[in-house]
Amino acid sequence: MMLSHNPIVEPFALAHATIVTGDKAGTILRNMTIVVGADGRIEQVAPSIETSIPAEYHYLDGTGKIVMPGLINAHTHLFSQGKPLNPKLATPKGQRMVATFAHSPLGKPYMAATVKHNATTLLESGVTTIRTLGDVGYEVVTLRDQIDAGQILGPRILASGPLMAIPEGHGAPLIALTSGTPEEARTAVAQNLKAGVNAIKIAATGGVTDAQEIGEAGSPQMSVEQMRAICDEAHQYGVIVGAHAQSPEGVRRSLLAGVDTIEHGSVLDDELIGMFRHNPNALRGYSALMASFDSDTVRRPAIDLAWTGRDRHHRHPIGEFQKRGRRHGFRCSSGARGRIDDRRRHRYRHDIRAAVRHMA
Repeated sequence: MMLSHNPIVEPFALAHATIVTGDKAGTILRNMTIVVGADGRIEQVAPSIETSIPAEYHYLDGTGKIVMPGLINAHTHLFSQGKPLNPKLATPKGQRMVATFAHSPLGKPYMAATVKHNATTLLESGVTTIRTLGDVGYEVVTLRDQIDAGQILGPRILASGPLMAIPEGHGAPLIALTSGTPEEARTAVAQNLKAGVNAIKIAATGGVTDAQEIGEAGSPQMSVEQMRAICDEAHQYGVIVGAHAQSPEGVRRSLLAGVDTIEHGSVLDDELIGMFRHNPNALRGYSALMASFDSDTVRRPAIDLAWTGRDRHHRHPIGEFQKRGRRHGFRCSSGARGRIDDRRRHRYRHDIRAAVRHMA
């Protein structure tokens, strides 16, 4: 039986809370009351001493609590457990075994339960909007629709479905639809769009999680022509395209093709910065950088300085990329590739509270 979405909630007032506004100045408002109406919308935000709470509104004491705008995770994989990858499962044989299970009658319910659990964990960590960039199938599309229909509680979701890759490329076969020509690539993205995705992901280069030899991570995989076909098809429906690219050449090819976001990124030079700022083939005329990168992957032996501009002994200078990009006027953000487990979630909350105390 389908549950109907009922927007009516019990009106309430959260009093004596600390509000982190999220503005550029880092404003913090203390001893504030937030009044929320029966339609779920905020009616009033004012100092508690000045706020009159209607008698029919449920009173909640927010003393010691922090209220802030919902966080956005623009690069996540809900099938992931957020734990180090077993090296045996990173081999082609291991990937085929995992993919066989994940797409089996037994694996599909397991994946559905996993993505639901991880979405709930993100929501309870303060993340209210997520974009998945590489799913096993269309389990996240189903989850998104259930959330939108009010059947279950969860964050807003942009779901990518399987990513676009070349045969035996990054992400294949577990989380990818593969293609070898522009025509096949257009067919693959059309399949995703028909299934209801509202985001698209391309594996433009090799990646560290499934690289089998030095030099594979960051080496270009998909042609500009294939990526252009994917972008053109997605852009017809107003869907943005992200590209996994971990080398300057991979980033350059992706931007030429018209991708809207670069995932992970590489060392930036003036040419790349200019392509980010002015990209006529992107949906909105510019592209953005999502400098998401696992802290431990830079030490993996698959990293090759020739492609990536860094080796296993050097940390990926994400902060430097973001600062340089912002100085030149293009959008930069960050993401987390796996889910946040309970231990990291509590640490995350601790870090937010510590930041508030520091800003005070």
